[in-house]
Amino acid sequence: MTMKNITIYLLLALACLGLQSCLFQEENYFDDSSANRATADVNRCSELLKAAPNGWVMEYYIGKDYSLGGITLLCRFDGQRVTMASQMSEADETVSSLYSVKSEQATMLSFDTYNYLVHYFGQPQGSMSDDPNGTLGGDYEFIISSASAERIELKGKKYGNRIVMKALTEDQTWKQYLTKIKKVEDDAFFYEYDLLMDGLYTGQMIRSNYTFIVTYYDEIGKVHQKTVPFMFTADGLRFHEPVTIDGQTMQNFVWKNELISFVCTDEGATGVKLAGVYTAGYQSYDYYPGTYQMDFYRLDDETGQLEVASQEVRLLKNEDGKSYWLKGLEYDILVMYDKPRGGLSVSPQLLEKVQGGYVYLAMWDVMNDYVLRNKSIGLISYATTNGIYLVDNGVWMGEVSGFIFGVYNSQEEDAAFIGYTDAVASIRLVKKTIEE
Repeated sequence: MTMKNITIYLLLALACLGLQSCLFQEENYFDDSSANRATADVNRCSELLKAAPNGWVMEYYIGKDYSLGGITLLCRFDGQRVTMASQMSEADETVSSLYSVKSEQATMLSFDTYNYLVHYFGQPQGSMSDDPNGTLGGDYEFIISSASAERIELKGKKYGNRIVMKALTEDQTWKQYLTKIKKVEDDAFFYEYDLLMDGLYTGQMIRSNYTFIVTYYDEIGKVHQKTVPFMFTADGLRFHEPVTIDGQTMQNFVWKNELISFVCTDEGATGVKLAGVYTAGYQSYDYYPGTYQMDFYRLDDETGQLEVASQEVRLLKNEDGKSYWLKGLEYDILVMYDKPRGGLSVSPQLLEKVQGGYVYLAMWDVMNDYVLRNKSIGLISYATTNGIYLVDNGVWMGEVSGFIFGVYNSQEEDAAFIGYTDAVASIRLVKKTIEE
């Protein structure tokens, strides 16, 4: 090899080394810049969260594809802890827990320690679901999509629902704000609404959780159906996304108590109303108090057979104005007034602590021999000309036929069933006298 060739090889080698050095420098440069940008965005979002003096209104949507609709959470951040309140709890109740803002593939807001106001919706729901590990589809880790001093937009990390947070104005307290939402929900208690457009009946809206199943007709009479997630607001309700029906686009409504209707406030759709519909046989809270003859089947301890029984009981108003006490059996039972239906409902409840255990009112599936304490499973009233029957509320996969006074060794969900003091099924209530 000649000196000239050696020189060329050396120059090529040096050029490659130089190029390699530049590439490494450029790669390091972008890595550093990316890290710096991520840190800067974490700091920016952290400061924005803390900066809202009265905290944030979180429009928290639940369920895969928003299937359970939305509720309001209030959040105040101090750099380490978040204080939260919810429309699902008492208006003056708050819960504090840890949170963090961090960078993963994007800037994330994470509620790190258990706070039941939000984590409940992401935890396994047990026997009430076909999947014991199934959840209600609520996130507690969120990608921060955009952030400003007035509005922060999030996306659930697991379920992908879009969540919006808006800075709460300082002209009202948290309790006042949540009380307004609760009043709207209490006043607008209907399960069914008529969709009216400029006074004309256009369709039907059935409420399920915080969604509407909307059935409507187009201009040629064809039937359409869609599911519309919504949330209650301080003066009405708002659909998660604008909905267009018969050429009118609607999203925001105010509640008019005198009209028992939600009235649309969106430009071009102010003639749209959602008018509440009372269910057939609807009865007011004042209708139910009185003395009843309770007819039922009772499980006989000795024979193990159901035998016909009858007993006089009384249904008395509770102080809360939302429930009653059923008296006359071995234990007093709390009976709820189901305002949307104008009926009664009975759910599992702790009745008394006794020596060696706890007495619960538990639901009884006679046919499948199940005893259940999940609070979602229960009995509801079904009125007929022959009296009021207590029937399965439809949550349990089998059929709840009655209830028992069951004794358990603890108050835990997996408590051992020790025995029972009474078991009744096929309950009918026939009113005898009316309580003043």
